[in-house]
Amino acid sequence: MLKRMRPYLGTYVEIGAHCALGNEVNAIDAAFMAIQEIHNLMSFHQIESDISRLNMAKGNWVEIDKKTKACLKFAKTISRFSDGLFNPTIGGELVEVGILPNHGFGNYSNISDANIIEINGNQVRLLAPALICLDGIAKGFAVDYAIKCLKSLGCEYGWVNAGGDIRVFGNHIFPISIRNEKGRDIEIGGIQNCAIATSVVRKKHNQNFPSWIIGKNKRQGSYSIMASSAWRADALTKIACNFNKNIASEKITQLGGHLIEV
Repeated sequence: MLKRMRPYLGTYVEIGAHCALGNEVNAIDAAFMAIQEIHNLMSFHQIESDISRLNMAKGNWVEIDKKTKACLKFAKTISRFSDGLFNPTIGGELVEVGILPNHGFGNYSNISDANIIEINGNQVRLLAPALICLDGIAKGFAVDYAIKCLKSLGCEYGWVNAGGDIRVFGNHIFPISIRNEKGRDIEIGGIQNCAIATSVVRKKHNQNFPSWIIGKNKRQGSYSIMASSAWRADALTKIACNFNKNIASEKITQLGGHLIEV
């Protein structure tokens, strides 16, 4: 077993793996390259990313990478089945509060919905002047892509942890602690062959634990989702904190996740 940590995706990414062929170093290096690729393609902060080019295209068609296309399709699907509670068009609101940078977008609306994203082949355009932000779901997507890379290079088991977006594969149990809204770490056991992600809603912004959840009916608390993929787990955390507590668990189950509240 070998593990390494590097700064990517606006956080620290840890990758651990065991390969029967003893090529852990090459496998982990390749997995980090996969993480970097997704960062370059989908980061709101990268001015040359597919997402930034789309946001600055003023409604014109933009040629994008097939991986960006896949992530956009995931975002549209989750948005549709959550009645818009997961919304990838919140970039404008995050720019307004200073969470995300303004790359000179010009006029834009603070918020819209995923229906404005039109996909035709490998081309995408926005039907309204909103700003797409995939940073959360893209982080999960990057974790899944890195796991795929590790498996393709013969790794028998391992994990990727990108700032709390975690996926584990093979015969390995990864211990999990969830940080609640008060900043306290709570041990919940371990996970195996699945993914987990956490979002926290606090009464006041805490610079020591930065996060920003958009939603009219968001409720304070810590919301962790277990799912088969990291992109789905991350996306569903945004939905969990906007559902009524009495129905949140049922709705998350319908969308392919398991809700844990601490």
